[in-house]
Amino acid sequence: MKYLMDAHSGTLVDEFGPDQLREVRKAMVEAGLLRKTINGYQTSIVQMFGWGVSRRFVPAGIWHELKAVGRLVKGKTVAKDNPKKTAAPWKDIEAVFPHLHQNEECWRFWRHWCGFTGGSVADRKTS
Repeated sequence: MKYLMDAHSGTLVDEFGPDQLREVRKAMVEAGLLRKTINGYQTSIVQMFGWGVSRRFVPAGIWHELKAVGRLVKGKTVAKDNPKKTAAPWKDIEAVFPHLHQNEECWRFWRHWCGFTGGSVADRKTS
C-alpha cells in the first residue's frame, strides 16, 4: 500500500482508475520489486477496492475496471523475476554431513527428504 499512498494519498476514490493503478505498478517496477511481488501488491489493491464496494464506499464500476488491468506477464515486462532455482551440487550437500547430529532420527529425516532409500545416506555419514 506504500506505493499507492505515495502516489495517490490525496486522490478521491471516484478518481482512481486503471490508469492510476498502472502508474502505481510502474512505480513498483522502477523501485526494483520482483514481478510476482508487484502482481501480489496489485491484487491486494484491487481487493481493497472490492472490500470498499462491499461496504458501499466505492462504486462497483471502479472495482470492475481495476480488475480488468492485466497482471505483469513473465517475459513481457521489464520487472525482474527470481532466478530459476537449481539443486545444490552433491559436494555441497556432503560437506554438511559432518555437522549434522549423529543420531538415527536425523539420518531418517535426511533419507526421507533427500529421497534416498535404504541406508545410502547413513553409509555416507562420517564418524
